[in-house]
Amino acid sequence: MADVPITCVSRLLHHPVRNLQGQSLGEIEELVIDAGRGFIAYVVLIHPASAGVTRKRFAIPWHALSMDQAHGCLRLNLALEVLSEAPGLPDAATPARASARPALAGEAVGATLR
Repeated sequence: MADVPITCVSRLLHHPVRNLQGQSLGEIEELVIDAGRGFIAYVVLIHPASAGVTRKRFAIPWHALSMDQAHGCLRLNLALEVLSEAPGLPDAATPARASARPALAGEAVGATLR
């Protein structure tokens, strides 16, 4: 059996997220835990502001991310353009109940990650 990597939540907050091409997609703002079932439900990714656009937040399922310890980042198989063009979550959107499924920001992002 292979060793399963473990890490502290504090090390994941503000951790960089890059796509498979090495482009920066942003960083982790929050980890949302399903306390009833004991796992990370999703992370809130902050996508940095670009020319004339304010930063955007996205709910990304934990299973869509992989740890890249060699490069000190998390990896997400998503094109930068898809994330840049998708609408973000409202600033106050962080569901407090498991039944309040996070709406992945934008159909393009949601369809790509399913």
